[in-house]
Amino acid sequence: MISANSKYQQTVLVIDDELPLVEMLSLILETRGYKVEFASTGHEALEKIRGPVDLILLDLLLPDMEGVEVCHYLKQAETTRNVPIIILSSNHCRVDQKVQCFQLGADDFLTKPFDNEELFARMFSLLRRRSVLPDLEAQEKFELLRDLRMVIDQERVDPYFQPVYTINPSLKLFGIEVLSRPNIHGVLKDPELLFHAALHLGFYSELETLVWRKALNILGAAAYQQNVFFNCSPYLIEDNHFSQIYKIFSESLIPATNIFIELTERATIFQYKLFYERLKEYRKHGFKVAIDDVGSGYASLESIIETRPEAIKIDRHIVHGLTNDSYKHSVVKFIVSFCREHDIICVAEGVETKEEFSFLKELGVDACQGYYLFKPTSCLDLNAFQNMSA
Repeated sequence: MISANSKYQQTVLVIDDELPLVEMLSLILETRGYKVEFASTGHEALEKIRGPVDLILLDLLLPDMEGVEVCHYLKQAETTRNVPIIILSSNHCRVDQKVQCFQLGADDFLTKPFDNEELFARMFSLLRRRSVLPDLEAQEKFELLRDLRMVIDQERVDPYFQPVYTINPSLKLFGIEVLSRPNIHGVLKDPELLFHAALHLGFYSELETLVWRKALNILGAAAYQQNVFFNCSPYLIEDNHFSQIYKIFSESLIPATNIFIELTERATIFQYKLFYERLKEYRKHGFKVAIDDVGSGYASLESIIETRPEAIKIDRHIVHGLTNDSYKHSVVKFIVSFCREHDIICVAEGVETKEEFSFLKELGVDACQGYYLFKPTSCLDLNAFQNMSA
């Protein structure tokens, strides 16, 4: 966040006629260093936006016009078309209203009453994305939203499975990672683009949990004794979806103690304190934590130290070309040493050659996954997975 002492102070426009909420937001936003403008009606808001605004909090229920109308105007106006909008709604907001707001260009939704830290996490996320993501035209955003809704509503994303093998002292099946493959044509066919779009448009939790449910149905009783890695953006932990996630896994036959929540680099951790407090809830119920892509992305030493993971996955870009790169060699040796000292399982991803495999084994890496051992597959065949280590 840019503070009040910075060269540029960010301005938040709050459009809401609930005086107690307005006063509370004014206090906490200004305490955090934001400049705050308020409007209690739609027409007043349209006057306020003549000045610079960095983010808008918009209530759907206004005394003179519907919030949907205000949202439409804001996304048409040249001065505010690229300003992030968080819709504030009551519990009685209809799904079609939510979809309509997203179609008009709204960026996020928050239901009253909301947690202040959650509000700041969402605000910071949108302001950060605004600075690093290209602005989408209204038509582009609508088409992405349409395709994304089709993927979710028609369940057009399939779980794939890739085994993870221990290699020291011998090759043995350790667990299975659940991956995602969109069953769609166009730009969203790329899994990374699909999940980035879901994060940007506010549908990440629906998409990721859809993959989890489909994977758990396939895993069934056959894999109840296996460790299973489920990819999870830090956003899902920050956004406090624990009860929803716990319900999904509690209805499966795989115990929580066999489940690794694999934190990916699809989003950064914005509110460290909030994130780690909520992560404790998962651990209380037996879930384990893995940090993905160590050596790139958000997986900094700070996140590893604070998260205290049970497993660390070395990024494939470090593994690739490892045998001829002394710097990569040293990085892997450091990670292996760190993991041994703290009883963490060290997994190397993206192992594609016999030379890489042999070198990683020699360096003391605990486990590996990659095309050299077994390619991701939509067919769950535990016998085939286990035969690799026979």
